[in-house]
This record gives sequence, C-alpha cells and structure tokens, in this order.
Amino acid sequence: MIKKTSYSQRIEDYLSGTMTESEKLNFEQELAVNPKLKQELQFEVELIASLKQEDVIDLRRKMRNVINEEKARARSFGKRSLHSHWYLIAASVTFFILVAGALRLMNPVKYSSETIFDMYYTGESAHNVTRSGSNSNDEAMIKYHEGDFNGALLLFNEILDKDADNIYVRYYAGLASIETKQNKRAINEFSFIVKNHNNLFVENAEWFLALSYLRDDQPKEAKKILERISTSTTNTHQNEAKEILKRIKE
Repeated sequence: MIKKTSYSQRIEDYLSGTMTESEKLNFEQELAVNPKLKQELQFEVELIASLKQEDVIDLRRKMRNVINEEKARARSFGKRSLHSHWYLIAASVTFFILVAGALRLMNPVKYSSETIFDMYYTGESAHNVTRSGSNSNDEAMIKYHEGDFNGALLLFNEILDKDADNIYVRYYAGLASIETKQNKRAINEFSFIVKNHNNLFVENAEWFLALSYLRDDQPKEAKKILERISTSTTNTHQNEAKEILKRIKE
C-alpha cells in the first residue's frame, strides 16, 4: 500500500483540476518555496505514469482472455441459442469497455504548461554553473543568493547598461526574472545566450528558456526547444525534456 502524505490530497486535487482558483493559486505559491511539496508532486506524476503502463499491460492481457473465451464458448454452443446470443453480446460489451480503457491509458497524461513548469523548475540547479571571476559582480550575486532577486536585477541592469554582451550577468538576470515571474524578460535573456551559443551557459539557458516559454503559456515555442534538447546527448536535461514532451499540451 502506498503511504499517504500530508500533501497527498492537495496534490491529487491539483492534478485532477478540482481545486478552486484560490486553492490553485495558494498551492502554486507554496510549491515555489516548498521543496518537499515539489518533490512529492514529481513523485506522484512519475507514479501515475508507471501505474498506467502496468494497467495497459494488464488490460491487454484481459482483452486477449475475453477474445479467447468468446471463441471457445461460441464453438461449444455450435448453433446459437438464446443463451449464447446474450453471452456473446455481454462478452462484446466487455471487450469494447476494455478497449476504451486501454486507449485512455495508453495516451500519456497531459498537464497545463504552468503545472509542468512547477514540476520541473528548480532554481538550485543553476547554481552549479562555474562562475568566472572576470564576469562577476559580488554585490549583485550576494543579493541573488540571498533571495533578493529584485535587488539583484537592479544591479544586473546597471552592469548590462555598460556591458550588454555579459553572458554571465544575462544568465543570472534570466534566473532572477524567473524567480520574480517576469517571463518575457527571462525569455529575452536566455534567448540572447542561446543565440550567442559559444559560451558555457548555453545548455542550461536552453532548458530555462523552454521552461520560461511554458510558464508564459507558449507551449509550441517550448516544444521546439525541448525537441532539440531531447536529441542532444550532451545536455544534462535530455531525459527531462523527453518526459515533458510526452506531457505537454498545445
């Protein structure tokens, strides 16, 4: 038996779309600051996907059994009696119910763009990028790592006014924009980095660009980037991109 957690019911309501707008807003606000909630949401999604695959296999097995039983019963009755007639109708109904269930299960679960963003965005992963001393601004980065993203953006803006091609600053300005829900700004910063592809930040920038498009409700643009990431053997987000492509709504 799967152990229920304190978040289980809320996660179930969120994924099933039964939350009110107010409840959904509160859930997503907590999701942004609660790593445990985000981890359990991701676990639940992966569990659902895993169970669906098992259910598909089980349904296929049941469908084969229904077909074989129907054939055997038809042979044993020979000429159709009233009893065999209704049995075959019942078996046929069962068969089509199973087919309908199998078709539903074989279609991957689709989630809203915003839900996918919440499931996959982890700002911490960006902090693993090696910093170059020549491209750093101590005061701005202190504010960023302390969580003062608006304050960091003000200082990043000052730097970019003098040095617009500073990839390092643009990268963290993009992340700070995500944290402050400035989707357009994040898209602009990461797009700049991706276009100037000869830099150390391009792979992470592609990933965050795709997520920024999702949060901005532009799934088609996100899909283009995710498809590119999913075929890249060097991008550390390859598997995550493949997962999102199965779940994304257009």
